[in-house]
Amino acid sequence: PTEVRVNEVPEGVQVTWEGSADTSYVVTVLSADAPPEPLPATIGTSALVPNVAGAATGPRCFTVALADDGGAASSGASSEAACTGGATPGQMQQG
Repeated sequence: PTEVRVNEVPEGVQVTWEGSADTSYVVTVLSADAPPEPLPATIGTSALVPNVAGAATGPRCFTVALADDGGAASSGASSEAACTGGATPGQMQQG
């Protein structure tokens, strides 16, 4: 996945990327106050990361990776991070 973009919407953050529309991807949420959180695999080139109680607040970054057959992020490289609110990947906790 390439050209990851984020757009804050009332429901959360819409993450989009360039890739194959029929391939599974894992979006990982990065925040300054929590370890990286991979989300369940999704098919296509966009995912809504909803606002949920207890989730990391404030600026966040997101990476996208191909999903393996088990639905986890594959061992291949993740995309460059795309961030909200002027955040940078260096401000985020690393796994």
